[in-house]
Amino acid sequence: MLVSLCGTPGTGKTSTARELRRRGYEILSERDLIRELGCFERYDSDADEYIADPDELRSSFLCLQGKEGDVVLDGHLSYLAPAGLVIVLRAPPWVVGQRLEKRSYPHDKVRENVIAEAVGYTLIRSMEEEKAQGGSDWKMLLEGDGKLVVERDVGSLTVEEAADWVERMIEGRRDKKIEVISPFRPGSVDWLEAHSRWY
Repeated sequence: MLVSLCGTPGTGKTSTARELRRRGYEILSERDLIRELGCFERYDSDADEYIADPDELRSSFLCLQGKEGDVVLDGHLSYLAPAGLVIVLRAPPWVVGQRLEKRSYPHDKVRENVIAEAVGYTLIRSMEEEKAQGGSDWKMLLEGDGKLVVERDVGSLTVEEAADWVERMIEGRRDKKIEVISPFRPGSVDWLEAHSRWY
């Protein structure tokens, strides 16, 4: 099964993917695929990254369908892939900001990603993709082969704990165990609700 491991930069995707690779999972890097498949609009020298063309990327990801075993695609746009499971890693916006500042991200990029995490941008985009591919009834998606989206705040977890949870989600999806997956349905993390309690 193809698994999308996505989230705002700074939520722990790549660290979790490295741990999953150590455990024997095949990991594909979205960043590498963008470069190898040539599905980018331009190169941003300030950020040292290729800016993906989402439509080309979505089309290019189709080549990943039918891969044997569990394959994890690591990247913030990986929800565009035809994955059976989309795992959105979340972290408190202030944690995302601290992590990105440690990586020397420009202030504007830190702010942009903190806001994206606060409003759940990656989750929303993942759910829009799920619906575009015919998803609507969550339980029906779990029992079928459609794209299923889950999320969790992993900001306070160790990398090993986050990888343990990802493995449980993969097993729960494969074995169609709603009791394992259900607590992590979209909407289980809401930074705006948490923030509004401060006022």
